[in-house]
Amino acid sequence: LYLNAVVGINSSQGKTAKNTNVEYDKKLKSSSHLLTYFKKEWLILIRTPAYMTNCVGINFIWPVFIYVFILIQKQSNFLGDYLNKVKSADAGASLNLILVVFGISVILTALNCLASSAITREGKHFEIMKYMPVPLTTQLNSKALISIVISGAGLIVYIITAFIILGISPLLTVYCVALSILSVIFTTYLGIYIDTMNPKLIWEDEVNALRGNYHVFFNMAISLMITAAICIASNLLYKFELLPVGVIFILLILFAAAMTVFTYLLCNKKGAVNLMKIEM
Repeated sequence: LYLNAVVGINSSQGKTAKNTNVEYDKKLKSSSHLLTYFKKEWLILIRTPAYMTNCVGINFIWPVFIYVFILIQKQSNFLGDYLNKVKSADAGASLNLILVVFGISVILTALNCLASSAITREGKHFEIMKYMPVPLTTQLNSKALISIVISGAGLIVYIITAFIILGISPLLTVYCVALSILSVIFTTYLGIYIDTMNPKLIWEDEVNALRGNYHVFFNMAISLMITAAICIASNLLYKFELLPVGVIFILLILFAAAMTVFTYLLCNKKGAVNLMKIEM
């Protein structure tokens, strides 16, 4: 809309201008509130250098650190021995791989601060959220969707690519991808809910909005505690042979799904109420 309006600024006010306006009206297409708000969030993220670097770019550079880790431990060949166990369908090694994927997905989603700065990024324009003719729940879900797409895209691409190169079984790959997506979703909604409680709306520039936002820390801390508890419980169940590994896999998926539903409802119900209480 902005670009279309700028094009016609210098046009005459005669018949040509009227015809141009009619042509613009024909080009306009209606879309859902969710997708329109999603596009707005996407454009802000990619056009703002601070957001592009700290929120988007970080999702696609973390494999470099993993590659460095592989080079460091290459002499001990620890990773090679571990992967051989996974390929031979060793139950313990497969369980640990799944838990590692689960943990990395949670950490990276919390670390990129896409979710935990979702409301903070509005800054002085926050009041527009409350008074535009779009439900707050729709706006929150659009912010969640942009975080899920960006965070999940990087994880899914790298997980599938790495597992194919390493020769991991397709079934285990599908399981890890599903668990990764669920962990991204519940971490995202948790981060957005935390940011609705007390967003930092007064900031001088976009970099300051991210650096001065402690919600990133709280989102990561809570997510890590949940992840640590799940990893410890899963290993104990396997170590003491209380449950078969297959059952533990299913329980992990069910738990991640339950956390996804819980944080989704929490964000949409309590989060929207929190936003209405905020006054600039």
